[in-house]
Amino acid sequence: YDATKLIAMGGRAAIPAMAPTDRGAVNDRLSGVKWLEHIVDWAMKYHASEFVDYLSGGSLWLAVHISPFNKPFDYNPVRDDYIDDFCLLYGEVAAEMVADRTGVDPLVISTEGGVYSPKHMLDLTFPVEGGWVLDDSGRRLYNDDSWGDYLVRVFNFLASRDRKIPVCCWTFSDERVQDQRWLWCGWYDADGNPRSPVNALSGGGA
Repeated sequence: YDATKLIAMGGRAAIPAMAPTDRGAVNDRLSGVKWLEHIVDWAMKYHASEFVDYLSGGSLWLAVHISPFNKPFDYNPVRDDYIDDFCLLYGEVAAEMVADRTGVDPLVISTEGGVYSPKHMLDLTFPVEGGWVLDDSGRRLYNDDSWGDYLVRVFNFLASRDRKIPVCCWTFSDERVQDQRWLWCGWYDADGNPRSPVNALSGGGA
């Protein structure tokens, strides 16, 4: 109902995203993967013609949340018994899921994503040691100083893919952030001072 009202007003509606939750298949009921499957399957069962028309006409698009977290950029999220949505390529898998069910290749936008600060990765219980985010084998990926360079590498990797998925990154500033877990995630601190993502991007690296 909300989507049809928005489209009638000239807007473009999104198939909504959920934050990634399928790491280790810990939650097969309330997950980004299952959420998307159920939405699309329901829409195709009860409103297939309208749903496909909206998708093919560009009035409906797919929202996802993508980040490498601590995995290789080209990590394949398709596991034997679940889909790991804690990675960069989950957006491509989600788009293929929608295309397989509808016959339409959807527009995809990551409405949250990019690269978390090392402090926030620690809060999320990803491996961080001495300020360095580590991959699963213990290799150092980035720290506060190289966070921006790592983000540039992510953007360049996404730009090299056949499917281009734009990313709305968390978060641009720590100013007025109420949830303490999100402090240190801004590209600018609470006083407006730039952190390494600003410096890396303004250097023309991406």
